[in-house]
Amino acid sequence: MKKSTRLNHMMTFINENPEFKLIDLMNEFNVSRSTALRDIKDLEYLGVPLYSTNGKKGGYKVIRDRYVTKIGFTDEEMVNMMFALNSISSIKQLPFQVTYEQLYRKLYQNMAADQKALVKQYENKFRYFNSENMDMKNNLMKDILTAIVSKKFISLKYGERNYKNIIGIGYIYKNNKWYLIIYDEKSNIVKILDNNKIQSLLIGELIKKEIPVDLSNFEEYMIKGESIQIEITCDNVGISNIQNYLWTKYSIDEVDEGIFNFKTIINKNDIDFIAQLLYRESLNIIEIEPKVLKNKLNEIMKMNIIKMTNSGF
Repeated sequence: MKKSTRLNHMMTFINENPEFKLIDLMNEFNVSRSTALRDIKDLEYLGVPLYSTNGKKGGYKVIRDRYVTKIGFTDEEMVNMMFALNSISSIKQLPFQVTYEQLYRKLYQNMAADQKALVKQYENKFRYFNSENMDMKNNLMKDILTAIVSKKFISLKYGERNYKNIIGIGYIYKNNKWYLIIYDEKSNIVKILDNNKIQSLLIGELIKKEIPVDLSNFEEYMIKGESIQIEITCDNVGISNIQNYLWTKYSIDEVDEGIFNFKTIINKNDIDFIAQLLYRESLNIIEIEPKVLKNKLNEIMKMNIIKMTNSGF
């Protein structure tokens, strides 16, 4: 058995047997006394908190065994873990004030020497062209997640709107942004909020009812009441950008070479919001249906032309 594998198995053994004698390790892993002693030193170096006592009833005991990992990674699993951490390098800040660099460094420091050498071989062999994400503009994500896990109501100030006694479902990460999924019990509707636009949080009482919504089905609750189908005909650039917005279910058909038709269903009350989104892609849009959405987009474009003219452009 390779030393790195043996040490991982020893961590599992120690986690299951927080009090043990040296002979226990020798018998369990079929190693000599000197090898077992060296392995214990290596485990302590890796962060396993042990203390020893002498005498007939002496041995080893784990201090704060919650710090002992229960997972033993093979060499291939370890390389893939480091690869995965590198791939999220554009996420500068994680929910609990931890950066991916901290996770990477801690995992690397707790590897066996031969695993470190293996990971080193793969360094600088991958390059990620993730666009830089904007820093979080508030520190509310941890508290919101705590409220979600504790199953408590939350109230939020979001831009000019106030959401009172709503239910937080969870977070999704898309296009370098964190989005909070919220559920309004009274209207039975789900909304998606940009985490950076949340200005304040108030945690309320315990939720006593069963919550029907989770991250696997929240899209089913986004379209309620009066809804309309929209169709957008656009070029390659337009379809690439438009499909990255947070829609519910949608379809894309190529109607001609380099020309695409995008279809989805939206709440009728969201026409203004959707028109603002599409304004960013107006140079790549060929046609829009229905007429009410097209008219709203034209209205926004005219207003912006007036603003530019008045500002001296």
